[in-house]
Amino acid sequence: MSIRYHSEEERLKGEEAYRKRENARKARDTKENVYVETFAFLEGADEDIVSFLSLVPNKTDYLRKAFRDEVYQGEFLSVPRKKNYRVTVHFRKGQDDDIESLLKETRNKLAFAREKIRAERKKAQEGLVVNPREGKREERKELVVLFDQDGTLTDSGPGILRCADETLKEFGIDVKPKERLRVFVGPPLRDSFRRFGVPSEKIEEAVARYRAKFQVKGKYENTPYPDIEELLSDLKKRGIRLFVATSKPTSIAVDVLKQNGLFPYFEGVYGASLSGDHDTKPLIVQDALKALGPDVKALLVGDTAFDVVGAKENQIGSVAVAWGYGSKESLEEAKPDYLVSTMDELHALLLRKQEEIEH
Repeated sequence: MSIRYHSEEERLKGEEAYRKRENARKARDTKENVYVETFAFLEGADEDIVSFLSLVPNKTDYLRKAFRDEVYQGEFLSVPRKKNYRVTVHFRKGQDDDIESLLKETRNKLAFAREKIRAERKKAQEGLVVNPREGKREERKELVVLFDQDGTLTDSGPGILRCADETLKEFGIDVKPKERLRVFVGPPLRDSFRRFGVPSEKIEEAVARYRAKFQVKGKYENTPYPDIEELLSDLKKRGIRLFVATSKPTSIAVDVLKQNGLFPYFEGVYGASLSGDHDTKPLIVQDALKALGPDVKALLVGDTAFDVVGAKENQIGSVAVAWGYGSKESLEEAKPDYLVSTMDELHALLLRKQEEIEH
């Protein structure tokens, strides 16, 4: 389609504008990328990426800045664990020598990085870690503590017992004395409702009604046990890794921890599935241990026999606390590795276990 101009002056201006656009396009074309290469950095190869940046000649400032600003400080640090990170580098025209040199050096670096990281992972699986700066082998020196939540970290009994009582009454079940409802704190909900006579075909309905009540009010009817926050704070400062393993659904467990100011002390929270097919303590502890790796030195701290069983079935140490909702008789029958009565006793025990690992 031809363009009609109303005057010669307008035509000249139009042609001049067209020439400027064409010149700009041609100039842009000369700077366009003519070679694209994708590099794969394995997780843990931070030092190799820094080294890679230093390989780029000084005159390719554009490339170095793009890598440093857009990749290393941004996306790389948020990549999920155990994933390879791939980054595509664009080279501009005129960088032929740099391209050839960089690709050669980078491929050598990547081959070295892959072998190094594979070796480190193999040694880690054998219970050893490698100091990347000194290349020294040293024993793994960290203690992992899995805390049960209800009856161990927080006194959640009031909310749980009230919601359980109201739900049971809706099914025509009036439990007396109310102390009998204490068994609702700890075990999976479905097991507890079944125990008090809710018909099998009504179990899911009972769980749904209970959770609706608990979500609105029950979860706010709990408080941290005295000195628990001070305990967690000190353990974390000393390098002990802290996690939660609870029969509560994970989302509710996180809400409770946040409202009580305890959430920041934990690296992760492992809870039950809402569907009920994954709500026993052994399965929940198993989830945590799978995520942490095969060689961690772990202890489970809880207040009921269910916690002791969860630890034993996963072949880790168990610490029973006497201030929760499990009876002393049931705890002793479960035979935990340790039984503590006060927060100070728990604190001293965990520090002693950490010292044993370090030495």
